[in-house]
Amino acid sequence: MSLEHEAAVVPITAVAHWNGCYLVGTGNSLRLYSADFHALTKTRVFEDQVIHGIILSDASTTTEEEVILVIWGSRSVRFAWAKIGIEEPEIWLGSNLVAGDWILDARFDTLTADGLELDEATGVHRQTRVPLVTAHNALLELKCRWRMDQMQRHRAARQSHATNAKEISSSQTSLTELTAASRCILYSANLLWLSTSRILVAAGTAFGEIIVWSCNIRDTIAGPDIKVTTHNVFTGHEGSIYGLRISPYLVPIHERGTQRLLASCSDDRTIRVWQIATVDDSDNVTAPQEVIDKAKEKETGFYADAMRTPIEFSDDAGQLALALGHASRIWNVHFLPCKSSAGTEALLPGLTSVGEDATCQFWDLALDNDGRVVIRHIRSSEHHCGKNIWSSAIACELDGQVDVITGGADGSITLHRARDAKLDKDHSNDHEEWTIHDVSSAMKTHSACEVRPTSYDNETKEGSEITAIHEQEGSVPICSQGSDLDAQICSFPLESNDLFRDYTFIRPNSFVTMTKAGTLLLATPAVRDSWGTLANTATKTFMGWLRVIDFKDLRNGSTLSKPCTPYPPPCSFIGSRSGSIYHYDDNWGLTSKVAQVDGMVSGLFLDRMQFGTGDPGFTLNVLSLTVTTGGGEYLDNFLSKSYECSSLYLKSSHSKLKLPPNFVVTSIKHIILDMQHELLVVGSRSSGTAIYSICRPRTAGDPEALQPPIEGSGQCLPTHMLSNAHGKEAVTSIAWLPDPTSGAGPEEFYRSGYLFSTGRDGTYAIHHLIIKYDSISSLLMHKIILPFGPHIEGLLIDHQNSHLLLWGFRNKRFVLWNETIAEEVMSVECGGAHRNWAFNPSERGQGGMFVWTKANVCNIYHQRRPLHRKVRRGGHGREIKAVAVAPAPLDVDGKRRHFFATGAEDTDIRIFEYDPANSAVSSESVGFRCLRVLRKHNTGIQYLQWSEDGSYLFSSGGFEELFVWHVQSAPIVGIATVCESVLPFQSEIPDLRITSLDLRRNDIVQTTKTRSSDAVFDIACTYSDSTVRVYAYRSSKYGCTWQHVYTGSYGPNYTCLTRCVFLPSSTTLMTAGGDGFLAFWDLHRRPSSKTTLPYLDQADAQQIPQTCGLKSVVHQSTIKALAYHPLDEGTILLISGGDDNALGISIIRHSMAKGEISRKQPASEAPASSHGRTQVSLSTLLVPRAHSAAITAISMVAISHQKSVPEVSSKDIRKKFHAVTASNDQRIKTWKITIDLSMPGVAGVQVKKLRDESTDVADVASMAMLATLVDESNASTDASDMAPNASPRATSARVVVCGVGLEVWRLR
Repeated sequence: MSLEHEAAVVPITAVAHWNGCYLVGTGNSLRLYSADFHALTKTRVFEDQVIHGIILSDASTTTEEEVILVIWGSRSVRFAWAKIGIEEPEIWLGSNLVAGDWILDARFDTLTADGLELDEATGVHRQTRVPLVTAHNALLELKCRWRMDQMQRHRAARQSHATNAKEISSSQTSLTELTAASRCILYSANLLWLSTSRILVAAGTAFGEIIVWSCNIRDTIAGPDIKVTTHNVFTGHEGSIYGLRISPYLVPIHERGTQRLLASCSDDRTIRVWQIATVDDSDNVTAPQEVIDKAKEKETGFYADAMRTPIEFSDDAGQLALALGHASRIWNVHFLPCKSSAGTEALLPGLTSVGEDATCQFWDLALDNDGRVVIRHIRSSEHHCGKNIWSSAIACELDGQVDVITGGADGSITLHRARDAKLDKDHSNDHEEWTIHDVSSAMKTHSACEVRPTSYDNETKEGSEITAIHEQEGSVPICSQGSDLDAQICSFPLESNDLFRDYTFIRPNSFVTMTKAGTLLLATPAVRDSWGTLANTATKTFMGWLRVIDFKDLRNGSTLSKPCTPYPPPCSFIGSRSGSIYHYDDNWGLTSKVAQVDGMVSGLFLDRMQFGTGDPGFTLNVLSLTVTTGGGEYLDNFLSKSYECSSLYLKSSHSKLKLPPNFVVTSIKHIILDMQHELLVVGSRSSGTAIYSICRPRTAGDPEALQPPIEGSGQCLPTHMLSNAHGKEAVTSIAWLPDPTSGAGPEEFYRSGYLFSTGRDGTYAIHHLIIKYDSISSLLMHKIILPFGPHIEGLLIDHQNSHLLLWGFRNKRFVLWNETIAEEVMSVECGGAHRNWAFNPSERGQGGMFVWTKANVCNIYHQRRPLHRKVRRGGHGREIKAVAVAPAPLDVDGKRRHFFATGAEDTDIRIFEYDPANSAVSSESVGFRCLRVLRKHNTGIQYLQWSEDGSYLFSSGGFEELFVWHVQSAPIVGIATVCESVLPFQSEIPDLRITSLDLRRNDIVQTTKTRSSDAVFDIACTYSDSTVRVYAYRSSKYGCTWQHVYTGSYGPNYTCLTRCVFLPSSTTLMTAGGDGFLAFWDLHRRPSSKTTLPYLDQADAQQIPQTCGLKSVVHQSTIKALAYHPLDEGTILLISGGDDNALGISIIRHSMAKGEISRKQPASEAPASSHGRTQVSLSTLLVPRAHSAAITAISMVAISHQKSVPEVSSKDIRKKFHAVTASNDQRIKTWKITIDLSMPGVAGVQVKKLRDESTDVADVASMAMLATLVDESNASTDASDMAPNASPRATSARVVVCGVGLEVWRLR
């Protein structure tokens, strides 16, 4: 049997950029990605060592198709040579050399041109030297030399062996020591070649000092002449130095000339910039002896006198600037290239930093008014999950574009666009700030033709309809005055004390705003030329302003309409304190009064719809305006059949609906089911969602006619209420998705669909509605907590891409989130949710326009495309503690999909789908696709368990958290999940963990009283206080109930119980604990066929006896992993692993008959006893030293048999299994276990180790099989592809291994 590594998502520990391609170190492998982010090749660099760093040779020493690189991890280092200008990219590896200490940094000798010629015809030697710095400040030199004719031979060998990497002869590389190690302990270092013979070293110690020194290497006849000079020792950081970067170029600083800078970062969360003393090749800089002696004292960090004395060896050296950034430790910092333009002074460079908070921060260096250098924060990029960005690199393209590539602990790779705020402004994203004075001044320079957008041809009609609009009573053109509306167009400036009030979008990039003084302003994009340059050079702004009209009636109390759809119609409505409603049409520039309601207008909700009337090729455009009044008991709804609303249409389709008590409207969605039936869905501030059913009479011969509601529905009450979506929080937006199968019911009128909603509880929800003529029923299918919030304000269903977009606020930032790919698309610092704002997403979901008020300043941000791109998607950002494979597939998008769930210390549960076909070619997912992220736990996940049919997922964690998730399919989101119930029982012990659980369907209770649609489970839980508790859980459409049925205590020593298992076909519960014992509890008091609801409704839990049948030692200490498989009725194979590094194979026999079972005293046979109705015996075979560390995860798969002997009883058949074990030693081992059931105890058990491989997953905590059957005779397809009644066929099993990352291994 072979064990093959297939796919992995593990932390990205090293990244590098070369000629548009990306080299990524993940685990012990090197991956090469193309410029368009497709995986080209993968090479295993080290046997069992993670890659920590990658450096590339200078562009002058490489070609466009090949590059030399050095790869290191811990003490191991290798040369490599990569070539991509062929059909199959090649990576050639040099010898694996081992240094005497950890390697922190390396740098190619880019200033020496000896031996770097490429001459394949003559086979000239190729030589490269690379200095390395270690964790004790020693300098090493790595040299490599090879011949091109050897490359040709290796290439031929590669083709014959069908591998993508070939090692170069070991005699061609060498590693020598240049300088001896010192007493200091370094956490970071950086190297820079100053000349052909001098290299500059910046070393950051564990105690907060930065040592800057150089090494001069001169080749002589006697050998290399090496001289070391210390230049600076900087103090100031209050923690260990984790990142250092020397500027590769001299930087001009005001009144100081050009200087070389050093950037540092630390666990004190600060970034500091230092000026390094001038270093040249003449060795003129030498520190005084007394300062050198003090520096030597400081190397250990334990000398208080030295710590209080900052050391700066040169008058022109020292700290220039300091900034506090990140929420936790900062791991690395880089200089960004600075640019200069003709006739301008060169700019200071930028900075980028990454840290433990999984963010990438961008900074600018600038000079303040006093000429001092300051660090200014530009933006924060948060596109990794969990904690830690472990690697980062700068990618400079030939066109001048600068990107930052980062790799996180979540296994994802992100490309961040780096922008210089002064010279590199990207017109794809604009940000402007406007005061009232700025707007007033801009209106003098902009003309109407510059800012007036062209009308949409498909939204207007010519001829008599246009004339009718102009002839409406009360209509006022934009360039005239209307006395009956108290409106006035004038050219005098806006009042200086005026304030921006509401905003509403009328086109994708245009919006109107109403001021406090009653002035309606229009903001539209200013004209650009074909190159994207602003045509209006006087203002240099991307937005233009136009004063539409002044309303005296709207002073100090106006309300703008709020669009209910992301793409609003080209019009807006304005409500006044007197109840007047005005309409602004942007196509024609008209303003008119269209309606009058009772009371002050408090809310206007505008919805646009398209409805097919049944006439081929004809679509009816419908506009719905819903009006709410302050303190009113009713809401008014107006309908129009076109987007250019006239008062005639509004008055003829008026509906008045009664609101429930204390119902404050916050959102509206108008749904047209057909020409006669409508739904008006109304969200409230704290009372849930009300659904009104509106019926209209059918008008023969005119499919466009919209008639008033029929008698009795003009002032109707809600038909249905939804109160379980967002609790007592406001419902902020609602969307509707029709069900494709709608109308297939037996009733005369039957419609169904999916109602999407967002709320200020930080969630979005999906209800499935079934609408009949006289009733509406609903089912909550999906409710998810989003990673931002709690103010979730809107959503968009992108039908073209099948994506779901949501937006809202996280702290002081506005966030646009793509839920389908679980990725943040847009983030804007705005000050928070408590302000006037409006947002309109772009059609492709790449951004949009966001406008908000901050300190009476109108801010406009327009994003046309994101500032980042995912090269590869990842998984959890913390250690994965639990994994569970769904036992049954689920229909998603018309396909049967197999998936598994993982739970981690980041408190998230992720549901993955694994596609082996994409494991080698997909760069974004590497075979793994995250279908859903469940966020509700407050602590790390302890255990996961699926129900037998895969429709329920149970999860446990700290603080006695036990959640029940109902899983099903739904459109757009794919897998729909909702937390159906939470364990209601809590003890008085703080931070009590539910360490594991097991469940089984309670068929006895289910068949007696419960309905067929109900699900009843017995759930056993082990707790960290050594107690066992069993609960009965029933799920039905009428609600969920819990009952505490059994409880028991393991003993007075409070041993933490780690696992529990219901033994198949038995009333026995088995537990494993921290003392190495297996204990069996007899749950003998089960309900009989006559026992019905009293079993679920009993008040007191029954106490389990402390020992039931058996308590036997298996391991010397904690049992960390279990896997079991039934052998026959009453016999179970149990495989266990513990802290004693041993592997236990146990045979468990249990019987329901009464009476004592004879006890056998050999070591292989544990004592047996009976208690109540179940009798258990246990026999164990222990394999010592199975791993060199604790065994933390076990999984096994049965081997099918093609041969059988009919005359032999089933107990004489030899059972065979393959077991896979994982340990903290980062080894994966496979075992073949053969069991002869005809022999007593474990006498018939044979164990053989088959494979021993290294894994990239550290701290393995769990594993599970993705397939359950292996045939010894053949190997072909997956078990999931077999016909239901087919005989066992050949298949290869896959095992998913989880810890710090996850990976899949294939057993062939």
